[in-house]
Amino acid sequence: TYARGGAKPIYITSCPFDTPVHKCTHIFYPNTGNPSRYECVEPVSTAPFGGTTVQTLNAALPAGLPRATFVAMAAEIAAIPESEVIVSQWDSASGSDLTWVTVSLNNTVINTGVALNAIAANTTFGFLDTDVRGLPLGSEIASNLWEWNIERLGGATSKRGFVVTRPTAHFPWGVPCAATWTQALTEVICAHVFGAAILSGPRPVEFETAPIPGDGLRTMQVETVACAGG
Repeated sequence: TYARGGAKPIYITSCPFDTPVHKCTHIFYPNTGNPSRYECVEPVSTAPFGGTTVQTLNAALPAGLPRATFVAMAAEIAAIPESEVIVSQWDSASGSDLTWVTVSLNNTVINTGVALNAIAANTTFGFLDTDVRGLPLGSEIASNLWEWNIERLGGATSKRGFVVTRPTAHFPWGVPCAATWTQALTEVICAHVFGAAILSGPRPVEFETAPIPGDGLRTMQVETVACAGG
């Protein structure tokens, strides 16, 4: 299938319906005629929900724009301080030409939905796709109800990848805190994703922590905050 954009078509390979975290490559031919490789991901859910609503922009744009520059431009468009532009995801997959961004505005004076739509409509960013909508507040969703999975490295049959989590399907996949991750949690998530038999397989399940590449930023939902000192 393909979607037409500008003078050149965008050829798309659809993501497998039954593999929500699988990222499949498609090729975009811009007006230069040179192919650029992107990946498609599962869209966030539009199912109804109750409770608090937070206006959020999820978008995809060509890689290369520094996150700090994006924040400065978004703040100027919304006419708010840069500190009130909250980027909770800035994800550029290795080898991809695409950055996924999730942004909200922490301001009680302006209409945040209108401001986010103005950011989404700005052609300077070169967005390939944008989606502005209200999302539930993650802290209102009990942690035992969150979804967990593994972003597999090496294809849908690989048993190696990054652990990801989200409160509900309304959210993009985020990451757990590496500092509190354990071997016991590794065994639980591997058994959950690959089946209990993997725990008695020929190779032990194990984990290692890794920094997010480059200027990347992934959503992390905080369940408990422990404060100490003055």
